[in-house]
Amino acid sequence: MSKQDPGREERLRRVIEEWERSGKTAREFCCDRELSAHTLYGWRREIRRHDGEGKSSGASKRRQRFVQVEVTASSCLELSLGGDLVLRVPPSVDGDQLTEILIAARKSIGC
Repeated sequence: MSKQDPGREERLRRVIEEWERSGKTAREFCCDRELSAHTLYGWRREIRRHDGEGKSSGASKRRQRFVQVEVTASSCLELSLGGDLVLRVPPSVDGDQLTEILIAARKSIGC
């Protein structure tokens, strides 16, 4: 880490932690803050390198996102996509159709 600005590391760590807690993709998070996702990934890489976590066994590490699932009496799958946007999927939809629906939904809510 650069020693020119002693507060820089702490600011970068706060932004990275806020992003990770937000549950948002890098693109969504950065869109709200007028940042480049490339910059955010670079900051995370710099922090990990500084902490000695940057080494991997060659396998690409991918950030996993988990969503809260609530089982109700309804047989309809309901996904909250942020804000007041809710996607309700009837049980008649098969896995391939659901994949297409989710891809389309993701594109429609992108920045």
